[in-house]
Amino acid sequence: MANGILPLGIYHRTRRYYGLLFCPQCLRGDGNAPYFRTYWRLFVMYACTRCGVYLQDRCPGCARPVIFFRVELGRKSALADKPISCCFHCGLNLAHAPAKPAPPAVLANQAELERILYEGWNEQVFYPQFYFVVLHQIIKQLINARPASMALQQAIDTETGWNPTQEDASVRKKKMPIGLLPLQVRIGVIQQAQWLLTDWPYRFVQVTKRYKVTSTPFLYAMPDAPFWYHRVVIENLYVSNGK
Repeated sequence: MANGILPLGIYHRTRRYYGLLFCPQCLRGDGNAPYFRTYWRLFVMYACTRCGVYLQDRCPGCARPVIFFRVELGRKSALADKPISCCFHCGLNLAHAPAKPAPPAVLANQAELERILYEGWNEQVFYPQFYFVVLHQIIKQLINARPASMALQQAIDTETGWNPTQEDASVRKKKMPIGLLPLQVRIGVIQQAQWLLTDWPYRFVQVTKRYKVTSTPFLYAMPDAPFWYHRVVIENLYVSNGK
């Protein structure tokens, strides 16, 4: 996953991964000219705050990825006779797919991520990319199988009352990139990481110290950690080998 964009798994003209999400109600509202928003490709997008529903990552009729430019498959010489919102495989119009309402808390979390994208996180972190670099790092530690991440995983699961293995038992048993997580798992771990960063740095320090989480998972394979993040981790969680 490059720069927070969900992978498509391009193979010739097909797509193996579910990297393009959509809101059925937005597509329906587009009328005769539906289009897929570029921000639906971002890994932190999982709900439509305008319509109040979850985004979807596949055709509900045949479970295939969204490949809107293949609507003409098998009829390349014919004039387009259906909108690009139609599934290339089964023909179902995604604009009429059943929408699942998102709870107010989920919509509030999504709205906050959108605010950060446009405005920055706070006065200390006004470049949004640095917030999302840290969010991405924490999410990686919440889903991997490394023993060094177990204390962090237990802490966040306990505090939030949710465990990603409830959605997919293979999570934390094998290496799985964030962009290839099942959508419901990705939604859950994004919100877990977002919860930990809320009220920075107070909640972060309080929770990690309570569960004796060290600095290791937070800085693992992260040589260019943002200063504001690195400083809090080192000052509060670092334990040298000599202690």
